[in-house]
Amino acid sequence: MSNDLLRFEDEYLARYYSKKQVNIVRGGYMQYVWDSNNNKYLDMHTGFGVAFLGHRNPRIINAIKDQLDKIITVH
Repeated sequence: MSNDLLRFEDEYLARYYSKKQVNIVRGGYMQYVWDSNNNKYLDMHTGFGVAFLGHRNPRIINAIKDQLDKIITVH
């Protein structure tokens, strides 16, 4: 984790939990992410839909692709 990011977290984010020096470098698949040492972690962060959708969930990806073939937005 970069020092800038650690300083940002210390200054602006609430301290609800202790930090571990883990550098997540590989995007997740379903509920997992990997660090720079190729250790696998269960992603228990609840933000941005990952808690109930997972990372790169094949069903979600296919639904998005299907929708992109139809229409993206209507105003």
